[in-house]
Amino acid sequence: MAKDPPQNVSSTLLNFTFYIQDFRDDIPIYCFIGDPFNKSSEFGFIRLASAAFYVLPSFSGVPELLELGYYHATIGWRQWDSSSETGDGPIVGYKIYVRSGSNVVLAKEVQPPSMVNNTDRSVSKRSAENATEMVMYNVNGLEEGSTYSVQIAAIRDGINGEGEQGPALTFTTKQGWHLKDMKCKIRVI
Repeated sequence: MAKDPPQNVSSTLLNFTFYIQDFRDDIPIYCFIGDPFNKSSEFGFIRLASAAFYVLPSFSGVPELLELGYYHATIGWRQWDSSSETGDGPIVGYKIYVRSGSNVVLAKEVQPPSMVNNTDRSVSKRSAENATEMVMYNVNGLEEGSTYSVQIAAIRDGINGEGEQGPALTFTTKQGWHLKDMKCKIRVI
C-alpha cells in the first residue's frame, strides 16, 4: 500500500495557518520548527495528536421576549440540548446577535448560567418548562420605538466553535410620549 507523499508547507510568518482537505484522523501530523535543510541551524519538531473532527452545533431555539422597555429588552432562550439539536458539544457559551435592519448593533458572547460569575447581572437563569435552565440576557442601549431582530448561536468547546445562528425574534421597543410634544388647552369658565 503506497503512502501519500508528505505535504511541505513553509512560511517565515510567526503565526501560520494552513488547511488540508480529505485528512484522515488516523494520520499523525508532524510540525517542524526551524530549517531542517540548513545543517548549521537548529530545529525542533513535534508530533501532534490526531485531529478531532466535530460538527458545529446548530441551535434551533427561538429567543423569547421576556421584558420590553423604551431602551432595553430582556431576551431568554432554552439551552442547547444534544437530544433535540444537531452538532457536537460541549456547549461553552452562546453568541447573541442584535440587528437593526441589516446592521449588527450587538454581537456578544454569553456563557451559560452555570458558568457565569454571580456579579454579571446581564446574564441570569430561570426554570423553564421541559428544560433545566433558560438563559436570560438584558440588552441595553436600544433606541426608543425602534425595531430589532435577535438571533442566538451556540458555541462549542474549541477554536472556531460557533455554530449557525438560530431563528430570529423581532420586536419593537416601546415608544412613549413626551411632555414637550403635548399641546394642552386650558379653558377657564
